[in-house]
Amino acid sequence: MIENMVFESGQDPCPTISWCSPEPTGSYRESIEKLISYVESCGYSVEFRNDPYSCCDHADKTIYIQSSLGEKRKYYVLLHEIGHMIYA
Repeated sequence: MIENMVFESGQDPCPTISWCSPEPTGSYRESIEKLISYVESCGYSVEFRNDPYSCCDHADKTIYIQSSLGEKRKYYVLLHEIGHMIYA
């Protein structure tokens, strides 16, 4: 579970992800949608693009995910990039 975090810049904390677990309870697609909603609640967006890299761009507040990945891999990569978003 990710607890509420206050960004170093003094922004409001992101809400808690109480439903998040290492293995999603529904489909990976449903879990990805929940994560995207979480990211948006923190003022960031998620874009899937045809690029060999996934990253969290703090300048434009966007998490970029490689679109060619399978759903399971997208889920875990998005969780990873959310970690970068939180600890910016």
